Amino acid sequence: MALSNLGGYNAEDILRSIGGVKDAYNSIIDQIGNRMQTEFINEMADMWACEEAVNFFTNTVKTNIDRLILEVNATFNTVVMAMDHGGHVWADGTGNPSAYMGTRFEQNPKTSVDVSSIKTDFNGTRGIDMDNVQTVVNKLTDICEQAKNFATKVQDAVINCGFIGGNQPQELSASLAVIKNSIDDAISSITQLVKTNINNTVSRYGAIQRQVSSSFQIEE
Repeated sequence: MALSNLGGYNAEDILRSIGGVKDAYNSIIDQIGNRMQTEFINEMADMWACEEAVNFFTNTVKTNIDRLILEVNATFNTVVMAMDHGGHVWADGTGNPSAYMGTRFEQNPKTSVDVSSIKTDFNGTRGIDMDNVQTVVNKLTDICEQAKNFATKVQDAVINCGFIGGNQPQELSASLAVIKNSIDDAISSITQLVKTNINNTVSRYGAIQRQVSSSFQIEE
């Protein structure tokens, strides 16, 4: 079709696609920010209390998730701005600036996670609830998969983004594919590290318990 060779744009499709990008963005933040906060961090606060827990959540969980949220914000801001700018350029270039009214990126208020609920003890007692902790850790897998599903949806949204001809849709989709990999890397790393740290804590406390128990043994 000649129009495809010449290039062009559809203002309604651009705005519709940007709307889909924004929806997917907020859904991703809901998973990696809000669900991570309420269903993993806050629930783990009732499962694991000791110095190792505080250090792990402060230095690993918060650091990695805050960095991931920052990356998601930056990427989606860039994508929305690029699409919006493209719409304006096409409208101005074709002599009808009012044909595309434009939009803007609105950052989700969830910009970081709070790990202050993780404590060194439960009213003086340090330990891990081994009967229930695995159930909470397993939620990380679902959070990760749901976030990646929304990342896939946003890639689909930009394929039909309203820009005709050229490779804009493919470039936008490729930039968003990086987000999916970042989500997978960050949450998979936390999942593995939390298991390792819990096991190390159990081993350490077990060794201390054996040492204390032996000190109470009375030689005959």
